Amino acid sequence: MTAVLCALDTKGEEARFAAAELRSCGVVPLVIDIGILRDPDVAPDIPATRVAEAGGTDLQSLRERRDVHGGRSSAISTMAAGAAVVLRELVDRGRVHSAFGLGGGEGSTIVSAAMRALPIGFPKLLLSTMLPDNIGPYFGVTDLCVMHSVTDIAGLNRISRPIISNAARAAAGMAQPGVGDDDRTTDPPLVAVTMFGTTTAGGDRIRELLEGVGFETVVFHAVGSGGRAMESLVDAGVIEGVVDLTPSEITDAELGGIFTAGPHRMEAAGRKGLPQVVAPGALAQITFGGPDSVPEKYREGHLMLAHSPSVTIVRADEQESARVADVLADKVLAARGPIAVAVPRGGISDYERPGAPLADAEADEAIFRTLRARLDGHVPYRELSADINSAEFAQLVSSLFLEAWVKSGRPLPGVPTE
Repeated sequence: MTAVLCALDTKGEEARFAAAELRSCGVVPLVIDIGILRDPDVAPDIPATRVAEAGGTDLQSLRERRDVHGGRSSAISTMAAGAAVVLRELVDRGRVHSAFGLGGGEGSTIVSAAMRALPIGFPKLLLSTMLPDNIGPYFGVTDLCVMHSVTDIAGLNRISRPIISNAARAAAGMAQPGVGDDDRTTDPPLVAVTMFGTTTAGGDRIRELLEGVGFETVVFHAVGSGGRAMESLVDAGVIEGVVDLTPSEITDAELGGIFTAGPHRMEAAGRKGLPQVVAPGALAQITFGGPDSVPEKYREGHLMLAHSPSVTIVRADEQESARVADVLADKVLAARGPIAVAVPRGGISDYERPGAPLADAEADEAIFRTLRARLDGHVPYRELSADINSAEFAQLVSSLFLEAWVKSGRPLPGVPTE
C-alpha cells in the first residue's frame, strides 16, 4: 500500500489519476487529504479534518484564520505537523510501504515535512512544481526523492499526465520489498567515516581495515548536508562509532564557507559517548561557489584553487587555521566517550601535501601546534609524518578506533558477549 498525500481541494483530479496509476501497478493507494480551503469532491481515505486534529487544532478554525495576518503560514505549519503524525503512525503500524505526494508551494511544504518524519530507507517521493533552487529545505537530512512536475499540477493534459503517471509508478515500484526489508538482526556495528574527494583515498583505506575486522562503515560527504545527516543518525542511535577523518564543515561554519553543517557539528557522538577518532582532514579549506563568490577579504593573502567550475577552495591562513583548530579542540574535549586524535603532518588533504596547490607549512604548523597544546595529555593524541591518505595513517586511525571501541565497553564484532 502507498500513502498518497495531496490537497484534494485544489488537486483532486490529479490525485485520483495518480491513485488509478498505482492500482494499475497492483498497489493499493491510501489517500490523505492535506487541503485547507474547502471540502473536496474526491473522497479521501484519511480526511483533512483528521490531519488538522493530529496537528493540534480543528480544520474549521484553520479555515477561519487562514486569511488573517500570519494565518496562512500557521495553517501550513499545523497541517504539516499533523500530516507527519498521521503518516508516521501508518508507517509504524506497517499499513503503508511507500509514500507519494503531489504539491505546489504549500502542498510541497506540507508533504515534505511529513516525509522528513519517516525513517531513512523508507521510500518517499514528492512530485513538486517547485524548481531545484527552491527545494533545499524539503530534504532536510532525509532520502526524500523529488521529481519536478514541469507544469503546474492543475489539470490533466498531454504534458502532466505522463509525468504524474511516471511519478506514481515510481512510488509503486518503491513499495515493493527491497534489499533493506530483510529484517536482519545480526547487522555488524555501524561506523561513520567523513570524507572529501581530497581525503577519499585515506578514508577508503580506513573503511577496508575496519570492515576487515567485522564493522560496517557508512561514508558521509563533508559538504554540509553530509555532516548534518551524520549528526542526525548518531542522535537516532543508528551509528555506533565515528571516524571523523574530515571535520572541515566546522571550518566553513567558523569562517563563512558554504559547506557548513551548522554550529553543532562534531557534537552528537561526543554527547552520546560514542567511540571516536578525529583527524584534521581538510581543516584549512574554506569552500565557496564559483570564483566570483569568494568574499573580498579572502582574495588577498590567501591561496586559492578552483576545485571545479562551481567550487572554489580558499586556504585558511595561519591565524584562521589556529582558530579552527581551537574549535575542533573544544569539541574533542567536550566528548563524554572515548575519543582519540590522529594528526597527519605530511598533509591534511591531497591539496595540502608539500608541493600541492594549497600547501602552506606555516598554516599547517598553526593547526598542529594548537591541537598539540590543547589535547596532548588530555586524550590519546598521535602525530605521524605521513599524509592523511597514506596506508600508515589509515593503520594508525584504525588502531586508535579499535582502542576507543574497547574502552567504550562494546564487544568487538564477532566476539560473543558473556
